[in-house]
Formats: sequence, structure tokens, C-alpha cells
Amino acid sequence: MNLARRDFFCATACCLLCSGKAVPGNKRPLAVQLYSVRLLAQADLARILNRVAQLGYQGVEFAGYYGHAADEIRRMLEENHLRVAGAHVKLETLLGEELAGTVGFNREMGNRTLIVPSIPEAYRHTIQGWRDAGRQLKELAAKLRTSGFTLGYHNHAHEFERIGGELPFDAFFDAAGTDIKVQLDVGHALQGGADPVDVLRRYRHRIASVHIKDYAPGKGIVEFGEGAMDWRSVFTAILSDRHIEWCISEEEAQSCRDDHCITGSIRKIREYL
Repeated sequence: MNLARRDFFCATACCLLCSGKAVPGNKRPLAVQLYSVRLLAQADLARILNRVAQLGYQGVEFAGYYGHAADEIRRMLEENHLRVAGAHVKLETLLGEELAGTVGFNREMGNRTLIVPSIPEAYRHTIQGWRDAGRQLKELAAKLRTSGFTLGYHNHAHEFERIGGELPFDAFFDAAGTDIKVQLDVGHALQGGADPVDVLRRYRHRIASVHIKDYAPGKGIVEFGEGAMDWRSVFTAILSDRHIEWCISEEEAQSCRDDHCITGSIRKIREYL
């Protein structure tokens, strides 16, 4: 899948204008969730990692490994001076005999942060189910901690859709305990009816990373800056919490093709970071 010449020159310009060194006041490293460019990553992971580095991102978060061995990925990251901001892993890959393989692969790759992106649907229909899921992840976090790994959970919209007056998000994290880190997806939170700034404040010191994503009522997930998010307030809350290690750009809008979204979003995000 070829990258357009126009995009190449845009990438070069963004690298000069938007890199962490070029923009004063960059208080948080910025990564990109590779799901944003999954087709390009599937076609040529080495090329898209180079592209991401050119644009000025300091890290990447994985959601799949595109058929590559862990040592291959580590080499590609080192060649492009990129860090791993984490990896989304399915819950079943942390259970039973699968756990050792998941830990071994990520250790070899250079990653020590594992994020569960969702829980099985069977847990989602009752508040008790969310509490049970939280307790299960709490047990997993204890096992992973002995291997030097951190476990987190990434929300979607349904965590903020009340069940019997209670928020599944709160029930889950109350049961999970403080060992489970919060990866707050602000776009999904807004989509679920929450105020992302309120969540950032209430879960201060428990949030390890934030997915930067925009949402517009009636349109769904949209490109960064085209939704209803109060980004000034969101980034003020992020920058006030020193426990937040990464901001992670994730573009899921239907309008995103190839890599133009991650090219444009870094320029816009750097206005706030």
C-alpha cells in the first residue's frame, strides 16, 4: 500500500513542526495506537513505524503484532527510536497456559504494560457482573506484578451507561482495586454520556494513559478536533496529573484513510501538549 508523495512532504513538515523537541511545553509523551493505521501496519509494519517516528510520535501502542516475532518488533522500534506505550491484549490471552506466552512475548518486545480492551459480554449486563470482572482482573494483576508487568483496562461507551442507577465503570474499578490502572478513552466516555474531565478528576492518580479520541453526537467517533470534546479542559486535567504517563492518539473515524488522520492529529494535539 503506497504512501502518497503529498503525504510524504506533509510528514516531513510535521516532523519539524510537531516533534517533542521543536515544541516547548511538551509535558507528556505522545504515542499512536497502531489500530489507527492497522491496514498499513499489516502490509508493512517497518514502514509505518518509520512513518510514525517521522511525524514526531515518541511511542506506539499495539493491538496485534501483524505476524511479526517479538525480537523483530523490538529491532524495528529501536531503529526508529520509538518506545512501547503498551499493548492491548485479549483477556483470554492472560488466562491459564496462555499467560506465560503473553508475558514472554511482551517482555522480549520491550513492553511491560498490558491493557485489557474489553470484558466478555456475559459480564456486562449487571453491576454484579462488572464487579466480578473487576475482581478477576485484580487477581491477574497480582500474578503479573511478580513478573514486573502492569495491568490496565480500557473503556468503551458501555462502562458509562448506568445499570440500576450505578455506573459500570465505577463498579468495575472499585472491585479491581488500585493495582488495575485506568486507560481512559475520553471519546468513548463522552459517547457513553460521561464528562471526561470529571472522570479524569475522580480517578486522579489511577489513570496511567489516556486515549485521545473525539466524538460528535449524531455522528459517532470523528477525527480529532471535529467533535464535541472540550479539549482545552481535557488536556488541562491531563497535565495536572503527573501519574498519567502517556497520551495515545487513536483515530477510528470512518473518514480516516491510509494515514492522513495521524498526520493531522499530531499537529492539532501538540497545540495542547
